Amino acid sequence: MRCNINLPFASHKNFLDPQYNADGTLFAPRRFKQLTLERFYITKNSNISYSDTGKMTPEERRLIVGWIKEQIANQEKALEEAKKASHK
Repeated sequence: MRCNINLPFASHKNFLDPQYNADGTLFAPRRFKQLTLERFYITKNSNISYSDTGKMTPEERRLIVGWIKEQIANQEKALEEAKKASHK
């Protein structure tokens, strides 16, 4: 009798192999850049230190970055309205 067991390491791909994006670029450098940029935006626009942003969950970072984007958009909208009002 032949034993038909699928071993986890019998795959042609290993979990240690580098991961690639859909466009063929490496995943890790791009993701590192995204995470660093998120942490920078949070630190720049709030009273949270850069090291504390590393302790945040991805969901927390996503929410805070979303709120910062909304706040910046509202400020730009208010600035445009003030410019229009001053030109009348």
